Amino acid sequence: MLDNAHSAPNIKGIYINGQWQQTARQFDDTNPNDGSLWAKIPDATGQDARRAIEAAQAAFPAWAGLKFQERADLMLKIRVKY
Repeated sequence: MLDNAHSAPNIKGIYINGQWQQTARQFDDTNPNDGSLWAKIPDATGQDARRAIEAAQAAFPAWAGLKFQERADLMLKIRVKY
């Protein structure tokens, strides 16, 4: 059960190519316990998905070239930051 005491998350948008991007539309995510609005979720388009896939493909060679521990350290930084 969701606790209403927690504040709703601030969703910055979608993350593509190292930058937060806004979407033209959003949709409501509601608390299933009481139906209240929990967050506004970015509604990405197919074009947004294609841009994200292209950015991921371009970044993959450099990412794959990192040692495991370097990738793990970066993932931990991302988790703490966002």
